[in-house]
Amino acid sequence: MDDFYILQKPTVKKVQAILSWANKHALRTDVDMLDCSVSVARQRANKTFEEVLALVNKKAIGFLKVIVRRQTNILDLTDRRDLVEVFIRSIDVGQTEYFIFIYMDLTHLPFLENRYLLTRLGS
Repeated sequence: MDDFYILQKPTVKKVQAILSWANKHALRTDVDMLDCSVSVARQRANKTFEEVLALVNKKAIGFLKVIVRRQTNILDLTDRRDLVEVFIRSIDVGQTEYFIFIYMDLTHLPFLENRYLLTRLGS
């Protein structure tokens, strides 16, 4: 079962710092967008990670999630393994919603927990 973490007292600056740090340590980062007037499926974004990061606002910070994905194959690897996913959504520009998905090795979780005061849900 996956483990979910929340950020205590989120601010725009803190959320941007987490996303930026995670991106620097990522195995993979995906930036997607959803414009329901065009498609009901997310598509690759027309903006870079840095451009979408700059759009994070007070509304979006409530949608930051840190999840330990257990025995997953998100990266299309031949073996299943535990990964940390840092995810944010609800970065809205007009009719378009932007999403950031960052996948890291599990060894980065203790740093995230301690530096950014993450709390595991259900603990």
